[in-house]
Amino acid sequence: MTAQRTRDILERAREFHAELGRFYERMGERVGRERVKMLLAYMSRHETNLADCLGRYEREAAQRLLDTWFKYPSDKGSCRGLENLAIPPDASVEDVVQLALKLDQCLVELYTEMAAQAVSQEVRDLFTNLLKTEQKEETTMVRNALMLDQEI
Repeated sequence: MTAQRTRDILERAREFHAELGRFYERMGERVGRERVKMLLAYMSRHETNLADCLGRYEREAAQRLLDTWFKYPSDKGSCRGLENLAIPPDASVEDVVQLALKLDQCLVELYTEMAAQAVSQEVRDLFTNLLKTEQKEETTMVRNALMLDQEI
């Protein structure tokens, strides 16, 4: 992989969130359990919102921050490969949560590595904040899914 700018890495993350939103929407149309459909609809909206937030950030951030180069961008969190994934029609809420956590891991790895490689404190802070946000979103998603699964 060649050198990339902060904006390229943010764009990759934004595209992944958008792709996840579309994936969860498609899978929601295929599952049979109503609670799983509700969870996937929530996750789809949530990922689309995260993609929109990253897009707004890219448009509003300082150019010097976005134009910061990384000599060795991460190859750990490729954040690709959704075309080969599917959620079975009989999937449970727990099945969906486990897959979501696995998919989110690529962003956790990406943000962790980019924060470690950042050449400035400002860029390091950006990726550290994105990492914290991603981890917080994972916790919120798991909590919401567990509450949904326990409702009668």
